[in-house]
Amino acid sequence: MSKQPSRVSIALSLVIANACLPVDSGVAFAAVKNSKSLLANKSSRIELQFSPEPGGTGGGISEPVPTNVIVKQLRSKLPNPSQESLDAVLDKADRVKVYAGGESKGKPLSEQVLLDSQSRKVLSALSECLHITNQSDVNDMCSGDPTIELLAGKKRLAVIGFHHARAIRWSKGWKFDASLADGRRLAYWFNDNGIPGPLQAYEAEIRELRRSSAELQKWRMSMPECLRPYIQEMMALGMPDMLVYSPEPNSTDPLNAPSPAPASPGLLTMQKVLAEDFSNRQTQILAMLQWYASGTGRWTGYPMYEDLPAHLLVMIPTEQIIQALQSASVSEPELEGAARFFASYTFRKSKPQDIALLPTALKQNLLGNCLKSADPEIQKRGKRAFADSETVKTADN
Repeated sequence: MSKQPSRVSIALSLVIANACLPVDSGVAFAAVKNSKSLLANKSSRIELQFSPEPGGTGGGISEPVPTNVIVKQLRSKLPNPSQESLDAVLDKADRVKVYAGGESKGKPLSEQVLLDSQSRKVLSALSECLHITNQSDVNDMCSGDPTIELLAGKKRLAVIGFHHARAIRWSKGWKFDASLADGRRLAYWFNDNGIPGPLQAYEAEIRELRRSSAELQKWRMSMPECLRPYIQEMMALGMPDMLVYSPEPNSTDPLNAPSPAPASPGLLTMQKVLAEDFSNRQTQILAMLQWYASGTGRWTGYPMYEDLPAHLLVMIPTEQIIQALQSASVSEPELEGAARFFASYTFRKSKPQDIALLPTALKQNLLGNCLKSADPEIQKRGKRAFADSETVKTADN
């Protein structure tokens, strides 16, 4: 039996960009402690605990990150980022080149030159844009794009990677990435010099962030009012921007799938609050199903927080959910939530035998709800979850 890797926290911040890991949008920062434990244990893996970036909506990561890359940074003899060291090379530079793609080990990864300028005006404008904060960040998991090279004559002074309008990386000069004071300003500098990609990517991310924020707000407003005081605890159970890619029904591949949540103290507390707020169990169940139907409307590739109603619903006996759905007053959103729940990985993994409890007539209604969707993925998953031979036979009659 192999020994399970220990989990530790590290006394650093970790910037994770949506281009590097499965994060919908925004930046996630990890609060970390006990860096000595990490350095002493190369086989450990990091258990990241995220909180939203100020002004952002948070983020997430699907798997614990192997520590070997971060251990290397922690042991590096290079200094921490500083504005003084950056200004020193900018003052010496009389030429700037920009390469497509990222950098690694102090060299551009591409030979494609997007800009080659000795203009003092261009260099001065760059100096005005390259202002960093006091925040030092563990390097993210990509190489950046594009890459700036500063030269004095033919001598290379620095190769600096641009990371998502948030940070820069000077691999040969600093131990860690440095957070930009105003990444948008540097994106505009690229654009003004004939390199539109960084600004286009920044603006696309802003649009995505606004879309994600609107979806999160819709989800919050759909939750039972008694649970709203627990929103922070809910966010800890499922980060707003982590995407869940759920296996299809009958699939045994767990890759990127949400594991069924244990009955944590937080879930038990929410379950108790729901029971106290709803005097009628059927009304509570239908409210939970309607909540599960809210949000993005997607059944895969959705933010992880949307799975919270499913984790609460699996704590309710399936027979009670079926009884609530056999009520004459079930609405379309409630039926949609039920279809999503019974087709979900969370339900199938937690109660694999309970799908057999669904009456044929109910499965037919759930299938019909799925087939009304304009999303081909929902239609496909609905068929695989509910279209057994009895359902098809009943529909034909």
